[in-house]
Amino acid sequence: MRRAWLAFVLVSAAAAGCGSVPVREPPAPLPEFAPSARAAKIWSEDLGGKTKDYVGLVPRVRDGIVYAAGAGGRVGAFDAASGARLWQVDLDRPIAGGVGLGERVLAVGTRDGQVVALARDDGRTLWRSAVSSEVLAPPAIASDIVVVQTVDGRVTGLAADLIPVDRRFPVFHVEQGRVRQCYNESI
Repeated sequence: MRRAWLAFVLVSAAAAGCGSVPVREPPAPLPEFAPSARAAKIWSEDLGGKTKDYVGLVPRVRDGIVYAAGAGGRVGAFDAASGARLWQVDLDRPIAGGVGLGERVLAVGTRDGQVVALARDDGRTLWRSAVSSEVLAPPAIASDIVVVQTVDGRVTGLAADLIPVDRRFPVFHVEQGRVRQCYNESI
């Protein structure tokens, strides 16, 4: 009994000493430097939808136009030089996936598992499609496919330019390195 008690005390003392003091090196000191350029704000736009949650809302710029989305559901296009609003729409859905740009289409992903494709020239809705869960990042658009990644780990490809919106279009799911094709009629 005495031997067991001694072993218990020694093991407890050793275990207590293992995690009591974290070993970390202090950060390196910041070097002194003289600024070489000044930045001045030339315009700003509020798309609303402030949230405490992180969302991947990254603006995109192409051909002198800034495309941006707010977490509350507004998407807009602005002249990059002046900030003049070219168009703005409210999708009435919280946006989490930011703006993806294609040739004629831009797409955003929503917190409730929707991908919404808009016309780049005027913001009109081209189509909406349900995906498996919340869209994590800005959609990637190449050629005629919009690709999104959702919080459940799925990567989904949607046909980018199909009009009218009532047509059936292909959806591709990538699961564990294999591609399988299915069809989505939930527009």
